[in-house]
Amino acid sequence: MNRIVIIIEGGELPLQKDISIFEREFDELVFVVLWQNFQTVVQRDWHPGNVLAETKQRLLQYCTRPFYLLPFDGQSLYSNQTMIRLSHFVPHFSHVATHIKVLCQTAKMMDYPSHLIDTQTIDSISNHNTIRRALFITRAQPFHNGHVEFIQQILRQYDEAIIAVACTEQALSSHNPATAGERMEMMGAYILPHFHKQIWIVPFSHTSYMMEKMKDILWLMPRISQIYSTNPAHIIMGEMEGLKTTIPTIQTSVRATEIRDRLINNESIKGMVPSETEKVIYDLNLDKRVQFLHNNAL
Repeated sequence: MNRIVIIIEGGELPLQKDISIFEREFDELVFVVLWQNFQTVVQRDWHPGNVLAETKQRLLQYCTRPFYLLPFDGQSLYSNQTMIRLSHFVPHFSHVATHIKVLCQTAKMMDYPSHLIDTQTIDSISNHNTIRRALFITRAQPFHNGHVEFIQQILRQYDEAIIAVACTEQALSSHNPATAGERMEMMGAYILPHFHKQIWIVPFSHTSYMMEKMKDILWLMPRISQIYSTNPAHIIMGEMEGLKTTIPTIQTSVRATEIRDRLINNESIKGMVPSETEKVIYDLNLDKRVQFLHNNAL
């Protein structure tokens, strides 16, 4: 899959003509809303989550096919740190486009073909708080049919679902073999063609202190009213923020541990994950990685 990452600052939008060019040249577009300076939106009394929601609505008008859109807190990071983190934080990409000159130069120095683009400033924000949303937190190691059932449950009750990829700082272990970006690919292969207008796929790893992660999500994402997670810590954190919480139950018996075990033993995972996800797993050679990590575990 040939992808380009388009990095824009919060409150900015790529020009439609550039998006049209990139859609002709690449299979998928990954938009990263970079927060380097919160002062601008705070002065205008714009919550970052509402800015992100407005950005998505504008992009839905510009783009002719599904895309990824995720927030990224780049404050206190040098340009090289930003690019290094993005290389693991988003689906695999081959090119970079941005209106931020130093990031464009840094990407070129890191051997990414890069494009310096112009942007337009968002001039107004619609009321996005009327949209009913729920947050689903999961490691997705890997994404499987149980997750699909969770998502279907949420969308029967809510307008949108935000899938937060948990433990994004953990990867390359037998328990967490895939990077955050690879897990987004596994999800996106199924979700983007079917639910891209209703679902957000968002990784979070701004801090290693768990109690801050929920506040990161609530600060950077559009307003949510309920949290779904099988992790009791997430349930407690949601309740501390005054949100409704649910530990979801499903009919599907598949579990990520069983899938990883099957990969270790070279057994079929057909029917346990969406067919689109299964293709990504083998295209990325994650089966070989899981085997290697298992056989060489410390």
